[in-house]
Formats: sequence, structure tokens, C-alpha cells
Amino acid sequence: MKLHTLASTAAIAALIAGGAVAQSSDSAAPAADDQATANEMAQMYTSIDEMTVGDVVGMTAYDPNGDAIADIDYVTMVDDVPNAVLGIGGFLGLGEYTVAMPLEDFDLREDGNSFLLNADKQTLESMPEFDETGVESLPDDTMIAQILPQDTEGDMMNDEDTTASEPATGDMLDEETEETGS
Repeated sequence: MKLHTLASTAAIAALIAGGAVAQSSDSAAPAADDQATANEMAQMYTSIDEMTVGDVVGMTAYDPNGDAIADIDYVTMVDDVPNAVLGIGGFLGLGEYTVAMPLEDFDLREDGNSFLLNADKQTLESMPEFDETGVESLPDDTMIAQILPQDTEGDMMNDEDTTASEPATGDMLDEETEETGS
């Protein structure tokens, strides 16, 4: 029995030692891979339109001075407008003050992993607290581009209408000139 126990102990010790040697010899390679992965993630997004609700949740919002002011707890619709519900202060969700702000107010920062708000922490804390009773987050796979209002299409339509009417007026003047011979 002693021989069997001694052999088992030696085998276990060899496995542990082998794992420690393998881990120490390869320790430089994962650090480089981890850094490359971190760099790729830092440049993940160039626009909020590329993101999903799940991508936005958990991101940090910064004020114009570069100070972290809140984390996005979830995204919900308030009066048919997509809003990010921000958790301000607190510890592990306790004592947190929550406000909701339209997603249109969030600008993606250069790091691609956080947002810039044109407000500071005191401004957010002066807003009425968001009543989270019965509120649900939008599904994580919802594309932000699908829920944000599309102002640019309306602006483009107005520009097209103006541009389209100008040449028509010019064309009509040309036709009148040709008809009258002047």
C-alpha cells in the first residue's frame, strides 16, 4: 500500500511540476497575445451605429474634462426615444443614482469603448432620478442604428427638394427664352 501511495504522490507531483514548467516557459507569449487583443478591442467601434444594445451596456460615459461620470446600466425606450439608463456613483449597484438620457446625446470617444457626454457628474445628479419600476432593457442584439432617429434622411430630403426645384426653374426659364426668341 505504501508503494502505491508513494507512486501516486510522485505522479501527481510530476504533473504539477510539468504544468508549472510549461506555464513559465510560455508566459511571454500570452502577454503579447493579450496586448494585441486589448488593442483590437480598443479600436472595435468607430460609430455608435455599428453597435448593439449589448455592446453599449456596461460602457463608461465621460464628461468633457475626461472624468468618468457614469456607467450605462441598460438601454430602454422612453416616449419612443432610445435612452441609456446611467448609474452614477454607488458601489456594486448599491446607492446608485440613475438617470436616463437619449442615446443621441452620446458621442463615441476615440478609444471606441466609451462615450462622451456634454454634461458633468453634478449636472446628471441634478436631473430627476429615473423610475426603473417595470422598465425593461431592449434585447442585447438590437442594433443601435435601427432604434436611433434618422435625422439625416430628413435633412437629405430637404436638400434634394431645394436642389431639385432650382434646376426646374432654370429649365423653365430656358424654355421660355427659346420660345420667345429672346
